[in-house]
Order: sequence, then C-alpha cells, then structure tokens
Amino acid sequence: MLDWLRPPRLDLRRRMKGPAVQLDLTVPSVQDLILDLVHSKSVVAIFMGPPCGTSSRARNIPIRAHLRSRGVPQPRPLRSDSYPCGFPSLKGVALSKVTQANQLYAFSAALCEVAQDYGCLVAVENPARSLMWLTPWFVHVSELLSFNMFQCHSCMYGGSRRKATGFLANFDMSELCLQCDGSHVHEPWNATMQQGHWKFATSGEAEYPAGLARCIAQCFRQELAKRGVNPEPTHASQAALASQRQHRKISRTVVPEFAQTFQIQVPDGQTPPMRLDDNAPIWLASVPKKSKLIRIFSKHVDGGVNGTDAGRREARKMAEYGSFFEPRDFTRYALEQPHPTDELGAFCEDNWKAICWISSNSALMVAKFRLEQIIKYKKVARDLRNEEIALHQGLHPDLQTVLAKKQLLLFKRLCEDAEIDDEFLFRDLCEGFKLVGQLEPSGQFRSKLRLASMSAEELQKTAPFAQACIEQECRKVLLDPEVAAAVWKESVEQATDGSGWLKGPFTKEEVTLRHGPLWIPSRRFGVRQSGKIRSVDDFSQFGINASTSTFEQIVLEGIDDVGATARMFVAALDGSRLEHCRSGILGRALDLKAAYKQLARHPDHAWCSIIAAANPDDGEVCFFEAVALPFGAVSSVLGFNRVARCLSQILVRLFRIVNTNFFDDYCQLEVSQLAASAHETAETVLQMLGWNISMGEDKRKPFRSEFDMLGATVVLDATGQGLIVLRNKPGRIEEIRRCVSELVDRRRVLAKELDSLRGRLLFASGFTMGRTSQLAVQQISARVKGRAQMELDEDLVETLKLAVDTLANARDRQIWASDYRPPVVIFTDGACEDEAATVTFGAVCFDPLDCNVEFFGDRIDHELVSSWTVQGKRQVICQAEMWPVIVAKCTWSAKLKERKLLWFIDNESARYAFVRAFSPVVDNGRLLRANAQVDSEICATSWYARVPSASNPADDASRLNFEGYPSHFIRVRPIVTEACKRLALGLGL
Repeated sequence: MLDWLRPPRLDLRRRMKGPAVQLDLTVPSVQDLILDLVHSKSVVAIFMGPPCGTSSRARNIPIRAHLRSRGVPQPRPLRSDSYPCGFPSLKGVALSKVTQANQLYAFSAALCEVAQDYGCLVAVENPARSLMWLTPWFVHVSELLSFNMFQCHSCMYGGSRRKATGFLANFDMSELCLQCDGSHVHEPWNATMQQGHWKFATSGEAEYPAGLARCIAQCFRQELAKRGVNPEPTHASQAALASQRQHRKISRTVVPEFAQTFQIQVPDGQTPPMRLDDNAPIWLASVPKKSKLIRIFSKHVDGGVNGTDAGRREARKMAEYGSFFEPRDFTRYALEQPHPTDELGAFCEDNWKAICWISSNSALMVAKFRLEQIIKYKKVARDLRNEEIALHQGLHPDLQTVLAKKQLLLFKRLCEDAEIDDEFLFRDLCEGFKLVGQLEPSGQFRSKLRLASMSAEELQKTAPFAQACIEQECRKVLLDPEVAAAVWKESVEQATDGSGWLKGPFTKEEVTLRHGPLWIPSRRFGVRQSGKIRSVDDFSQFGINASTSTFEQIVLEGIDDVGATARMFVAALDGSRLEHCRSGILGRALDLKAAYKQLARHPDHAWCSIIAAANPDDGEVCFFEAVALPFGAVSSVLGFNRVARCLSQILVRLFRIVNTNFFDDYCQLEVSQLAASAHETAETVLQMLGWNISMGEDKRKPFRSEFDMLGATVVLDATGQGLIVLRNKPGRIEEIRRCVSELVDRRRVLAKELDSLRGRLLFASGFTMGRTSQLAVQQISARVKGRAQMELDEDLVETLKLAVDTLANARDRQIWASDYRPPVVIFTDGACEDEAATVTFGAVCFDPLDCNVEFFGDRIDHELVSSWTVQGKRQVICQAEMWPVIVAKCTWSAKLKERKLLWFIDNESARYAFVRAFSPVVDNGRLLRANAQVDSEICATSWYARVPSASNPADDASRLNFEGYPSHFIRVRPIVTEACKRLALGLGL
C-alpha cells in the first residue's frame, strides 16, 4: 500500500495498525526506489490512493449564499472536463498544487503499467467522479484491457455520507460494489468552523470506513489466494509452535466459528438484521435462527433480470450469514482435534530431511558419506587453487588482508551445490559489503521493507556536524576507566596486529586528507558482557544506519529453534529400528571467532567507516578506518548473517549436519554414535573455507547430553522418554533478583535500566514453564515508552518482585518429543447480571484419557467482585471470563499436570490476555499474575482458542443452570488456592 504523502502536510489521523513508511513520492529518487521494488519481484499487490483535493468536482459547486454570508470561502476550481490536467491560467500556489498532484498521477499510472507487466495486483482509489480519471495518464491505464472500474457508496460500509468511490483495478473487485439502498440517513455536505478555520465535510470523508477497508483487504486476499499467494507465518511463530508454545501472532482456528454459511440476496429496500430471531424477515426463512450476519457484499450476475439481457451485468446486494454449532456438536468437533503443538511439521525443512536421512541409514554409512564429501571438496579446493590465488590478487588491497584465508571460489561452488540462491553474495564477498544505500534483497530471509530516512549524499552533508560533536561523545567513555582502557587497547591491537581489520590511528586532519571533508565518524564504546568488555561501534548516532535501506528481515534461529529441532530429532529416532538411533541425541555449541571481522566492507564506503576512540592516557580522540565489517552497522548485521545462513545450509544440505544458526553461534545436534563424525566434519568444512573457529576450552566443547547454548542449558532426552529440558544458567535468577532489589531501593530509575531488566526477564522466562515474567515485561514496556527516567510505583514494584519470585520457583521448560496423550479440553464462561450485582462463572472439562466429564459453576467471591468494582465500574465481564480459567487450573490441577490443554473461551479480550500474558487493565493484570502462579505449578502446555457463546457448553454452568447437563457429567466443587486469590486481589503472595 502506498501512502501518498508530500510536504508540507502529513495527515495521520489515527495510530497506524501496521508498519508504514512515509515517503515523498514526488521525489524522483523515491519513485525509482518504488519501481526497483517492483522490478525485484518482491511485490505482489499495490493499493494506491493519490490525493484528490485538486481533482474534486466539489470545487465546482457554488457555496450557498447563507454560508457565504457566514464567511465560508468558495474553493477555487483547478480543473475541468476540458482541462483535467489543470487550467492553463493557474499561477502561484494553485499551480504548484496541481503540478505536484500531476506528478503523482503520472507516477501512479506508470506504476500501474510496470506492476501489470510483473503480474502484481493493482488498485487505484479516488472519488468516482474525480477529474483524475480524465487525465491522460489514467485514460491510458483505463484503456488497458485488464483494468476495470468498480464503484461503491461508502455509506454502505459505515460512512456517514453518500460518497461515491471508484477503484480502477486489474482484478475483480466487484464484491465491494454496494450502492446506497436508501435504508439509512446521511449527514449533510456542509462546512463547520473548527479551531478558527472552516472545514468542509469532504475532508472528513477521506478516511475509509472500517467496513470498506476490510472489504478492500478481502478482495486482495481472495485474489492472491486464487493465485496461490498466502501470508506466511513468521519463523518465530513457527519455531514457537514446534517447541510447544502459543505465539501471540499465531491466529490458528482450532474449531471453525460457524457450522455452515449462507449467502442470500437482499431484496430492494431491505436491511439485513445482525442476528436472526423469531421475527426474522421471510426472505431469510432458509437461514437457521440465531445465525449471525458476517458481511454484506455485491455480486455481479450476467444477463440482467432473469437472464433476459445477455449483454448486461447486474450488481446484486448479498448478505452472508453464519449458523453456529450446537454446544454438543462443537464439543465433539473439539475433542477430535489434535493439540496445535502436536504438529511437528518441517518448520526447518533442511534439518528435517537430514534427520530423516540419519535415522534411515546406518551410522557407518552416515560417517562414510560425510568423509567422502570432505575428500571430494578438498579435491575441488586443490583444483581451484590457481584461480583462487588470481582472484585474491585482483581484490582491492584493503580486502586482501581481511579475506586472506577465505576460499572464495570453493565457497561459491559449495553454495551452488547446496542450491543456495543468493544472487549477489559472491560479488559482495569479493567487493566488500556496502554500509549505506540500498542493500539488494538476498532471497534468504523474509521480505520486510526498511527504507532509509536519508540518502548517502544527504548523510555526507551532515559531516561537519558529526565531526564537531564526535570528540565530546567519545570522551564520555573515559568516565569508566576500565571500559575506556579495554576499548582503546582493542582498537590499537586491531590496527597493528596484521589482521587488517582497522587502519590507524589517525588525527582528524589525516582522515580529511585520506577521504576529503565529507567523512562521518562513529563512536566506539564498551559494553560489559559475561565478565568481559565488548567494543561496539555506534553507527546510529550520526545517521549511518539511517541511510541504509534493506528489503528483508533477518531470521535468527534462537532457543525455540534448538528445542524444536531436538524435538524433531528425538521423535524421528523413536520410530527407527537402527541401533545408532536408540542411543539418544547429544548437542554442542560451535562458535565462529570474531565473526564480523572475517568479512570486509566495500572500499567505496571507507568515508563512513571511521571509528573514533578516546586514548585514556591523554584523553585525545583518535580515528581508525574500519576495513572489516564494523560491529554496530545495520549493513554488517545483514551481510554477515547472509554468509552465516549459507554456512548453516552448506553443513546440513551437503554434509547432513543438523544445526541451527544464531548470528555466529551454531547448535549441532547428533545421535551419540555419530557425535565424533559431526564434530570433525563441521569444523573441517568451516576451516576448509577459511573461517576461524573459537578453539578455547570455554567455547570448543564436545557433544554432551547437557550443554550450554544461547545463554541457556539444554538437557536432551532427560528421562529417556523423549523429554527435552531448557533451563536458565546457574546464577541468572539471582542476578536478576539483585538488579530488581537495587532498582526498588532507589525507586528513581533510568528508562534504559528498566529496558535492560525487561530483556533479562523476558529471556529468563523463556526457559520456564508458564509465562512467569511476561506481565512484568509488558508493564515495563508500557511505562518506559518515550521517557528517559521514571519513579517506580507500588504496582510495578509488586509486579517485579512477583516476577522474580515466580521465576525462582518455576519449573524448567519442558518439551515432550512424543507425548501421544490427547489434549484435555476445557470450556469456560462467565456471566455478569444486574450491573455486576450477580457475577457467576463455570467450566466444563473433557478428558479423553479417562473419558470423564466434570463441570462446576458458582458465584464469584464478593470480595473479588468488589475489588473489580471499587471505582464504580459495573462492566466486569472480562474479569468474570478470566476467573474460571484460573479456578479450573486449581480445581483440576492433578488432572492437568504436565498435560496438553485446549482452552475454549468466548470472550476475545479475556482469551487474548491469556495468549499475550498481558492486559493494560489493572484487574486483568492481577488475574494474570494468579494465572502465572498456577501455570508454574501444573507445568501444562496450554492453547487458548475461541468458542462462540452460542456454542459454549459452559454457558449453562456459568449461569448456575445445571439441569441441562447429561447424567454422566460429574459436578465438582470449584477450588482456588489462597495464593491465587491473594494475587487476584492484588495482595501479593
């Protein structure tokens, strides 16, 4: 979607619901960028809404005399049918407005043609009678056979006025062509005084009604689906699912909302009711009672009325209704469904293929295959030796030292054999990776646009400012002598040790002699990390990162991927009869040494690779020129990870080495009998390609059943029954506790301190059962936004203390590779009557394992309800819907312990609060604390799904109506622990 924004006015009336980029599309370089995106074949659909202000026919409507007498101005016509590009007599501001609009019209029409050539879906919106459609650019587009005009009235989608909107599209959008049926009242087209200025009603209609926006999206979605293009789930959500967690961005439907849908033609003058009751109109007689209106749309039919006019297409107003499952049918359907996390899937297809191959061949055959591959590619390396020498001699002198050990042609051959499609990687390796400008998409990662906010030329214009500020910024490092000494020592060593990573040190004048006056420095500072000081180059401070455009999002294989891959491996071995598959799996960490420094930046970008560091001996700031990729540049991250991903794919595709990759860390997994083969093969391949591996005892460790990876301890097949355990490293929780105590004692804290704590809590909770610290994480995020420092209030203090206590008491995260027990299915519901005077709740539990069905229903404790209504609030239905989930976990804790659970909740606010483990509502937050407490005790794998109220078997229980349940349903007494109740009341443990 292109948001046509141009200076001097940006009109963003509401907070964006998704990521957006603001660009001035009248600038030729920006237009070229958009066209390049289409040429890259990474765009599948384009929706455009060019500005219509200068093309509006409303300008030609005279303002009524009584409004003129009140001072309402008469807008000046700027175009007409005869002069759609603007009157020849226009001057000044009016001419500027029309000229700028025409630039956008010409570009949008050109974009339509280019997108059409590349098979993109295109739709352009403007008022149906806009003079834009008559400009020569859009007349030409309209003449293209594949572009058609579709029109609708926005009042049919919730708009307040009868505005006719047109869409010129190269695909079928007839579904949105609803015309006003006269069944509603329209607001007048008038002008009102707002903040001292007259505002015309036409400006208020610029924003699409929500219903129209949804219908536009639906048209695109349906057409893309026809072409086989569907939104892909994120890698993070897939990994979470495979490692038995419900990710907040997974919108998986366990049971369909409706049992059946019906599409009915709406008679003229009729308005479809939202719900069908006994008084439903006769034309809806075929639709079951209690059905819900899903949508209203338009359907074009050939042949006119009764098919009498074969050359005519008639638009008919249609209504789609959905009928709900009966509670018994919904329950039967739910009990037949697997738990969503049971779907192992091949979220990493390469590893899955390697695992299947290893589990299908003998250990001897696997080891022999790997050895033969090593021998094969060593011979390839020998054959390429002369060409490799010639290639290195032809490299830029700056790159020759950094890349001296790299076997570039061998790497290219391995990438080809592994069928890795990264068109520009070999070029970037040999020429160096660019630091600024547009970085071409590699095709290795998920598409995501991140555009630069300035060009390289604009960045260079800021050089005098950056050079004037850098010395003061660098001297801030001197406030910590230990950090300053470490940063300076590392910088000097990198410039003098022969590695070629840095050049220098230089004075400011010497840098100017080398690169001219337009060079941009970056401050080098130190970060304490795991008992050592790590140097980081700040490429954001003076805009270098802001001048880099990227077209994809790096996918990192984190601890979820490690757990999911181990789960796949153990599950695959479980079905194998081969001897080596019965020995279990082991793992190890393989780490590249000084990974970024093993690659080089492009020589043309030396002017923006200047590193500034303060000498702690005399306080002078010296400058170094980075030849290797600097740690801190956006382009370095993308460039290195492209290579790192290729190395991972080479290992798994060509040598059957199961691994995951997180920056420079690789997690290897292998069956016990093949551990030595996997260890030697992986290191040999990397060394053969010229990559340095960390060989210290603290880094290079053998395969073990328990090993450290990405800050966690991984325990493989801990019980011999397919259990993988992820746990925090010893001492981490106590470190977090000390940090919290220090912040609580001070109360007045910096936002960056809280943000650091947020990251540590989030990381630590990833290795425990339950969402133990998610609430604290969310609260911190909400509090620190836009603030430099803040005072800790009692609620946040209590939340932080509880998070640490819960983390300390929580059980390690468990991933079962082969738990074949069916999930326990629990329905919950709450009811609130008489303005919270009567608040009740209920739940029904189905356990297929013992074929028992139990239920409970009761009033919610008066003390709890009073805490929800303490400030006069009477709408407590969300709390009433959340409470039975907590009570059910307490009541059936023995049954639910270490089981997979399917929860069905009919209130979306409550359900989503459990999925996110967060709610901005204080009372909901307290309930989530109670939920985290009981989750840490039962150690179950919960999935929160939706059930419509009409299909919820817990509805009767929540209203204390127990007579409708079958006789074999067992009523039990609801139980809630004292700890959960205290947390729900906000009293703490």
